[in-house]
Amino acid sequence: YSGHSAAVKDLCFSNDGRYFLSSGFDDRIQFWDTEKGSIINTCMVQKHSYCIRINPDPDRQYMFLSASMNRSIEQWDLRSGRMEVKYVDHMDPVNSIVFTDNNKKFASFGDDRRALLWEVGVPTVVRQLQDPDLPPVTQSFLHPSKNFVVGQTSESKVVVFDVKASAIRFMHKKRFLGHNSAGFSVQTSSSPLGSLLCSGD
Repeated sequence: YSGHSAAVKDLCFSNDGRYFLSSGFDDRIQFWDTEKGSIINTCMVQKHSYCIRINPDPDRQYMFLSASMNRSIEQWDLRSGRMEVKYVDHMDPVNSIVFTDNNKKFASFGDDRRALLWEVGVPTVVRQLQDPDLPPVTQSFLHPSKNFVVGQTSESKVVVFDVKASAIRFMHKKRFLGHNSAGFSVQTSSSPLGSLLCSGD
């Protein structure tokens, strides 16, 4: 799949795998047909998009979020190729976003060591988490139970957040240690039922 003129930062597939998005350091987000390998649409962003996520809701697969270097999150409509909502409250680049609460909300994480909870379509912070013990989260995913968000960090740790009851809470005692390459991404995933967690660097 050739369509970027600079390094590719992130990928995100639609639920059925027929389409995917790619974001690159050329400030482009490309919308691809997986089987044909052709670009359907291109969205131009102001600054590098570090993370892209298509809304997992089957009825809203046309909507995606882009977290970027310019401290903002943008909501795009793939049907029109236009940016519709801009979420601005982080003070440093936004690294990761994950949908929660049956895809009605999403959490965002940035270099400012904050975790913010937003309602989809409403550019006002619902919950804010700022903790001196919270390292910058660089990647995150929703645990299969849908009650927790697991985050990799730039300090060789994997941390966990409780996202039940439309809130977000840092679980201080629930952290996973063992990597020794601070400053790099500890990629994480889990088994289908969520009882096992794996990480690599």
